[in-house]
Amino acid sequence: MRKRQSRLASTTAWWFTCHMSESSERLERIESHLSHLERQYEELNQVVIEQGKLIARLQKETAKVSDSVGTMELERVRATNPKPPHYQ
Repeated sequence: MRKRQSRLASTTAWWFTCHMSESSERLERIESHLSHLERQYEELNQVVIEQGKLIARLQKETAKVSDSVGTMELERVRATNPKPPHYQ
């Protein structure tokens, strides 16, 4: 009986050591992947911030161009449509 308990204890210790080693390796891989994902997240966040700034700038420029085109079109219409005689 004592021999059996000793074998059981050594088998249990081996199993525990083996699984702890596997768990430790697995945890290291998970931490490495997490670190990589955090770095990617920060890089992508910077890209999104820069794109947001670019979009805002382009929207302002588009509004200016649109206003300019509208003004030019209004001036063109006024120049090509003479006033009726009773307005002169």
